[in-house]
Amino acid sequence: MSLSEQTRAFLAELMATGGPAGYEADAQQVVKRYLDARLGDAVAIDIDRNDNLMATVRSGASPRVAMLGHVDTIGLIVTKIEGTGNVRVDRVGNPRAESLIGHMLTIHARGGPVRGVCFRAVDGSEKATAEALAIDCGFANAQAARERIRVGDFVSWPAPCVELNDGRLVGPATDDRVGVVAACEVLIAAAGGSAGPAVTAVSCIQEEGPTRMGAIMTMSRLKPDLIVILDTIGADDYRGCGQIRLGGGPVIARGGSAHNRTSDALIALAERLGMPCQIEPIGRDSGTDLEAALQFAGGNAIGACISIPNRHGHTPNEVFDPSDLSAVVRLVSAFVADLPAGLL
Repeated sequence: MSLSEQTRAFLAELMATGGPAGYEADAQQVVKRYLDARLGDAVAIDIDRNDNLMATVRSGASPRVAMLGHVDTIGLIVTKIEGTGNVRVDRVGNPRAESLIGHMLTIHARGGPVRGVCFRAVDGSEKATAEALAIDCGFANAQAARERIRVGDFVSWPAPCVELNDGRLVGPATDDRVGVVAACEVLIAAAGGSAGPAVTAVSCIQEEGPTRMGAIMTMSRLKPDLIVILDTIGADDYRGCGQIRLGGGPVIARGGSAHNRTSDALIALAERLGMPCQIEPIGRDSGTDLEAALQFAGGNAIGACISIPNRHGHTPNEVFDPSDLSAVVRLVSAFVADLPAGLL
């Protein structure tokens, strides 16, 4: 199973659309257009006041399955315009500040995008932080900058999705636009069946923020029985010493808030499908929306977490293998289509 041309085009458009935590509206419209085009009247789509998107097929069925990917990304936010016209920033989420130096960034201003080059405004031998960065947009002075830019404008680094060697893809915002794409593709597969559970693909806001607010809001409304988190995980195989590798298949979490019944059922299903998979042991917080989702789902949901390996996370150039994305879609689609007896 490989990504269709439709799916690749959707992924490329989504990765090229800015949307740090708190500024997800444009990206959600990309998701909505895609699902409307693929499913039409078969799907009910709701975008709430905070820009969470929930797309459901068979809404009256039972049990209720929710698949969560987060559409927000890391980014920057404008904090000050200096007398020189340079723009100072702070972080949204946790970008690797040093990876942004020298890159072309886009400030999303009210009159349209303003582009500039990121540089280190504060000298020092210590590792660069977002607060030490500034953007040179070419303005002659502060007045010229203020005519275009306001404090609170968000900053992103949209770029095309480019194919590297061996079919790997590179681009911004792999974390977690690939999870959103996976949730949408599983939903499309579920819509093709005449029976089965109610399935909702959730494109969450604010996972990169401090509160996991999107998961809290959506799960409070949906009250699902089963929650499947679809996110990315750092692949460290390129360092020569890692256990999570690109092209190694879905990464299934075991331990922590990932219920042992769901984890074991997913691993067993992968074995039956002849699909290689990788294991992420979780002894504490998963680092995803899983914990917040479970806490606000009504008290009787169980959860799973399945990740897509991703190199160079939280930088402008994240690398992943589309075969891993395809495998996650295949695995979760098969799982949702025939939930194991006794799971719920």
